[in-house]
Amino acid sequence: MKNGLLYLFCWILGVLLGYQGLIYFYPNLAYRIAKIKIDTPDNTFRFPELPDAESRAVVKPNPDFLYVTGFYDLSDGPLQVSGQLPDSTYWSVAMYRPNTVNFYVKNDLQFQTSNLHLVLAKEGEELAEEPSSEIVYSPTTKGLILFRILVTSRNPEVLQHYRHFQKSVSIKALDEQIR
Repeated sequence: MKNGLLYLFCWILGVLLGYQGLIYFYPNLAYRIAKIKIDTPDNTFRFPELPDAESRAVVKPNPDFLYVTGFYDLSDGPLQVSGQLPDSTYWSVAMYRPNTVNFYVKNDLQFQTSNLHLVLAKEGEELAEEPSSEIVYSPTTKGLILFRILVTSRNPEVLQHYRHFQKSVSIKALDEQIR
């Protein structure tokens, strides 16, 4: 009887520790795997083609969206994220910590303009307010930025129109004069 209770206790403890370990470690592992798969240097955006049935850089990408993806690193200071996005279709920008927890998301309806100007900085960093830019404070030094632009047609002319907006998105070190 004592051995049975001891085994039951050890089994329950193992399940609980395994569950907590999975919850803690798996998201960070998924981030590292995505970083390897996407294979883009930090603070650089990637502009993939419109996904199709063969696209597997991300699991089950939505075939109606053009994506802009990039891993950021704030070790050398704040970054400026900017671009001219469409005013005639849905688009969004989201930022994630390395454990895949989202800390910022906004879509086209939440911005006053389609001219995007964001400053990404570490939490606790003091920056001068810039009237044309929104300051986003990251809880971590590294993470992922993801843009989605809804494409209303796969017609080559329409697709080229949206690719123009996709390619306008940029990321660069914040100018010293704004700091």
